[in-house]
Amino acid sequence: MQDEVAKHTVVIVDDHALFAGSLEKLINSFPNFVTVFHLRNGLELQKKLAEGGEVPDIILIDINMPVLDGFETAEWLSQNHPKIKFLALTMEDEEANILKMLRFGAKGYLLKDIEPEALNIAMNEVM
Repeated sequence: MQDEVAKHTVVIVDDHALFAGSLEKLINSFPNFVTVFHLRNGLELQKKLAEGGEVPDIILIDINMPVLDGFETAEWLSQNHPKIKFLALTMEDEEANILKMLRFGAKGYLLKDIEPEALNIAMNEVM
């Protein structure tokens, strides 16, 4: 019997429960990835990472969220957890937003209307 291939862990930070739940199922269908949890905003992410435990390989971050938005979350991650890779996954396609997220350390910027396979490819490339 072969050992199961280790999967890269993913965290979703998005305040839209239906989208996040659907995204979790999609990611779990990819052969190389598993979603470990999803959170509603950057503050919840900060608290979860402060608890210790498993550090995710990739975090998918929406830009527009209450409490601590995607920009603030990205800046905090780059300062406090620079080894964690993260991608922006959002509906916002303004150039200024893209550049700001990339300056804060995002490894990519994806729009929510991309094809599922494009997300899989992007996450594999980041890893």
